[in-house]
Amino acid sequence: MADGLLVRPNKFKESRGRSSITKLRFKKGQNLYSVAYNYYSEGLSEPPPGPNYISNDGIRSKRHEYLGPAPCVAGFLLTENDTEILLFWDAYLKVAWAHQNTWRIEAEFDEKVEAWFPIIRFTST
Repeated sequence: MADGLLVRPNKFKESRGRSSITKLRFKKGQNLYSVAYNYYSEGLSEPPPGPNYISNDGIRSKRHEYLGPAPCVAGFLLTENDTEILLFWDAYLKVAWAHQNTWRIEAEFDEKVEAWFPIIRFTST
């Protein structure tokens, strides 16, 4: 994989037309889980992007507090233009989401190699 962009939402399931994402350039070989962890562990330097799901004290809100009650990075999806999209799973809400959509894993059979492969399917919300 070459260098690329990591698309990171700043709040839980973005509303259509109200995008609040940050794009960060990454280098080949960088651990994307570490990049995501470091970004979401930082305190906010800008106005809050939406409701804080963890605490309303406002003392030192961190970016991950706006992603839902229990957001976990489930993985990354590489698009055609070397852009990685963060896939989240929220264990409390039991919802898999990425930016403006929910996602699920399905199996697809490839006739050429005669094997099943996992495919990520997005559904609009």
